[in-house]
Amino acid sequence: MSTRPASAAAICIALALAVGALYAQTASFAFISMDDLNFLVPRPIVAGGLSWPGVSWAFTTVQPNWHPLTWLSHMADFSLFGMDAGRHHLVSAGLHALNAALCFLALRALTGAFWPSALVAALFALHPLRVESVAWMAERKDVLSGTFWMLTLLAYAGYARRPSGGRYALVAVAFTAGLLSKTMLVSLPLVLLLLDAWPLRRWRGIGGHATAKVLLVEKLPLLGITALAALLTVYTQQSVQGVKSLTAVPLDIRLLNAPIAAATYLWQTLWPSGLAAMYPHPALIGTTAAALLPAALGATLLLAAIAAVAWRQRHARPYLLVGWLWYLIALLPVVGLLQVGMQAHADRYTYLPMLGVYLMAAWSLRDLVAARPSLRLPATAAALLALAGFAAVTWRQIATWRDSQTVYERMLAVTVDNYYAHQVLGALLLARGERDAARQHLDAALAIRPQESFAHTQVGVLREAEGDRDGAAAAYETALGFNEVAYLPRARLASLRFKQARYADAVPHMQRVLEMTPDDVETRLNLGTALLQLGRDEDAAVQLTRVTELAPASAPAHNNLGVALAKLNRWQEAAAEFERVLAIDPTHHGAARSLQMVRAQIPQQ
Repeated sequence: MSTRPASAAAICIALALAVGALYAQTASFAFISMDDLNFLVPRPIVAGGLSWPGVSWAFTTVQPNWHPLTWLSHMADFSLFGMDAGRHHLVSAGLHALNAALCFLALRALTGAFWPSALVAALFALHPLRVESVAWMAERKDVLSGTFWMLTLLAYAGYARRPSGGRYALVAVAFTAGLLSKTMLVSLPLVLLLLDAWPLRRWRGIGGHATAKVLLVEKLPLLGITALAALLTVYTQQSVQGVKSLTAVPLDIRLLNAPIAAATYLWQTLWPSGLAAMYPHPALIGTTAAALLPAALGATLLLAAIAAVAWRQRHARPYLLVGWLWYLIALLPVVGLLQVGMQAHADRYTYLPMLGVYLMAAWSLRDLVAARPSLRLPATAAALLALAGFAAVTWRQIATWRDSQTVYERMLAVTVDNYYAHQVLGALLLARGERDAARQHLDAALAIRPQESFAHTQVGVLREAEGDRDGAAAAYETALGFNEVAYLPRARLASLRFKQARYADAVPHMQRVLEMTPDDVETRLNLGTALLQLGRDEDAAVQLTRVTELAPASAPAHNNLGVALAKLNRWQEAAAEFERVLAIDPTHHGAARSLQMVRAQIPQQ
């Protein structure tokens, strides 16, 4: 027994080294245009690093999700590493390595079983389904929330054996921090209730002294926190139209796709091939409920059969039922009954739920070896061979996340009718100036899904690049017709109308854009300028004043504000603005002439 602490440390070190060896390649990876370059890098408040305004923003922003601790972790990365994407990736890899070690320590603390806990942690660390959560920078929330999930389990193991207010507080703090990283952890209190049954045996009738009611009441503070987090998540997703309507994704297809997704994860766990960053939801590519029915029935029968076996073995092998319910309960928030996003299922959704399945496998192997000691060596060899195989696939899967084009081409290679991959690859090629190739992919996306707003937006960008402004405007308006709250087509249309000097048309669009992104300096500057051109000088001054607060070094903002103030006969304030322009850009002749004019209007003392 005296060697166990050293052995535990060795397992933790081995797990960390294995994860490090696999994910070291991400040090040369780039940010990708799928969310990294939409929600992360372009936000000055995030890319500017840690700051008190940034802390306030992290806790108050709800777009695209409310996860303040995740935002703060990104800000810390930018403070330390700037725009070096590789080092950002290594932080996520480090968190995954930490999670693997914590997983082992938590399961050992809960169960007292050394090698089964090590096997679960190794499967968690090395399986290819983890790659998306670790190698995609925008999914930092997965690995960070995973850290707090493991810490909650570890704290709960201590509380369950020696209950006290202080130990419960540690559980609550770790759990709350997890929710502040990603609200998928809402299922954790129910998982703790499962662990009360096995391995902790706190339930009366299986070795414990507490009734189900007592244990449920014990979880009420955690469930209260869960309810608040769940309501906030639904609100934030609806505010950005992340939750798909029943028109877009009908209820019958949701109900049919849910068991298919749950069964797909099991198959991908056994045979992790064809993994991709996005699998299109069947409802969004024209698949009917009738076409889904056979697969849904097969998946349901499989899930029910596993549940039946776990139930029948609940006394002899309680870990089967606990592990199976862990999987289903943890997966429930993302199984698609409340459809968020456009995916049928996602590798990242398995990050924590699959621990339940690994637990079932590891403890079944332990019992097999205990019943037949002669199988110890073959079972050990099989486990090591499986881990080596998973690690090899993981190494190759990580490489598919090297950059945006690699990610999108992988999607097209292993999925069918992936309109999303076509449209994002088209956008990427368009940004590089490869218009013909971009057009092919955008046409392919719209052939699969004609009502896709983003693809129409990119068609507008393409037409604008070709000088067809009227065609571009029509494409942006079509995109807004399919998704009126979409930011990009609204922003592009606002900018286009401004360039065309159609200020009356541009103003409403710019106002809508600023409702979604209040700190958009360029749009607010254009709005102030347009209002100035329309003779709405007071309104223009308000907008331009805000621009100078957001971008104090913007000479155009100060100059236009000076013009607005001069038109309002606020001569001294206008003079101050023109002086600021000249301090920023001494060669700005327009500001110099304007300064002379307004000074002539200031009464001499």
